Order: sequence, then C-alpha cells, then structure tokens
Amino acid sequence: METQNQLKKLQEIELSILYEFSKICQKHNLTYFLVGGSCLGMIRHKGFIPWDDDIDLGMPRKDYQKFCEIAQTELPDNLILQNFDTEPKCGLVFGKIRKQGTVLSEDYSYHINMNQGVWIDIFPYDFVSNNKWIRKIDYFRTLFYKNLYIVKSGYKNPHPYRIMYRIMYRIAKTIVFPFSLNFFIKKLKRNMLKYDDTEYVFPYGGAYPEKDLFTKDLISSTISLPFENYYFLTFEQYERYLKQLYGDYMVLPPEEKRQSGMHHIHQIDLG
Repeated sequence: METQNQLKKLQEIELSILYEFSKICQKHNLTYFLVGGSCLGMIRHKGFIPWDDDIDLGMPRKDYQKFCEIAQTELPDNLILQNFDTEPKCGLVFGKIRKQGTVLSEDYSYHINMNQGVWIDIFPYDFVSNNKWIRKIDYFRTLFYKNLYIVKSGYKNPHPYRIMYRIMYRIAKTIVFPFSLNFFIKKLKRNMLKYDDTEYVFPYGGAYPEKDLFTKDLISSTISLPFENYYFLTFEQYERYLKQLYGDYMVLPPEEKRQSGMHHIHQIDLG
C-alpha cells in the first residue's frame, strides 16, 4: 500500500500519462472514455476518488487498435505502450501505458522481464454474441486461455497459501508447458475478436465481468467533463453506466471500505 504522499505523487504521474494519451486521441479523432472508478471519480469528485490509485480507460476495439499503431511513434519518449503484441510476457489482454524511470511492481509479476513503470490501463470494448448462452461460453473460453497465458508468462500464484489455488496453479503450469506464449495470444485474439458488429459490447480485461455487459450504444457517444485540472471524455450515458456498476454511486462508501485497488505492491519508485 502507498503512503498518502506516494498516493498523491502517483496520481500526478498517472494524470500526466492520461493527458498525453488524450492529446493523441484528440489529434487522430479516436474515441475513448474513462471507465470504472475513474468514471465514478470524474462524476462524484471531478477527479480522482481521493483514495484511488489508478486510472482506467476504455476504447472501442477499432479505436484501440489504431491507437496501438500510432502510439509506437507518437507517444513521448518517456512513455511506452505495453500489451501482448509489444511485450508478449506482460500477461495482459488489454493495454497499459507505462512511464519510464518509475517502478510500480506487484508481488506476482515484479520478477518478469517487462516494463514495470507506473501505468494507466486501457480496456478495449469488443462486440460479443447477442445470445446469452453463447456469450457465457465465449467468456469462459477466453477466461480459460487468459489464465493459462498469465501462467505461461511467468506470473506467480497470487494466493500461495490457499490449497485450491496451489492445486490449480500446478495443473495450469503442467498444461502450458508444451505451448508457446504466441499460442495463447492467438487463441485470445481469436476469441476476443470473434464478432465484427453485434448488439452488445464487453471489455474482456475489465474488473466487473457480471456488470460490464452493455448494448453498443453506450460506447457510441461521449461527453467531455472535468477531471482534476483537465477535461477528458467519458460515456454520455455515464449515469446508466455507473448505476449498473455501483448502484447509488453518489453515496460515499463507509470509511473502512475507502481503500485503493492495489493490495499486492512489491516496489514503488516514483522517480
């Protein structure tokens, strides 16, 4: 966990990354939106939730892919794009922009040979089947390959003291042994990019698998709203989005639940 001074500095770094990201998106007319706790912070606090320590963004898959191409040449030199194409061992099914010269590593991945800088997350929103049962099958198939990809990438067991997790981790290590990282990346791409245009969209890398399914009109229109000292984009239908994720989202949680999302920090160096 961070100290209060570290949290403030971390938020400042993340905000600077978001600013550079938004400049590229504006220049190339790419759609993005603040999601999750970042969207909630934008609406309820006009910035970060005071105890939040990350920034979450979403993009329609086509815009995300365009951004990934552009980022290779247009991101500032102190920022790098990280995803399974740029760093196959990252174990991510979404993207991160990380800042060079900083460290924010986690207990289960600090040892992996990949960039470990402070980051913001970018979740592509993919079209998914209109059929409820096919969606479930597609989701669990993707989850299966995602977990195997994470294990193959070298991540440690995040719950080493739980017997069931130890058993599952050992089984997964056995399964992935004969396969390459690229094998799992191809399987993930095939599953996540299965549909070109349907009624529903879903971010496979998101934190709310039971609440993150929406009709595609959610991502078709955005609105610019204040966040800290800047204006960024989020869903025009942000009220609908936040109600589905958080219920009565304007009510603050009790003090004992006002905690950051990062509970497995191995090292912090904010440069």
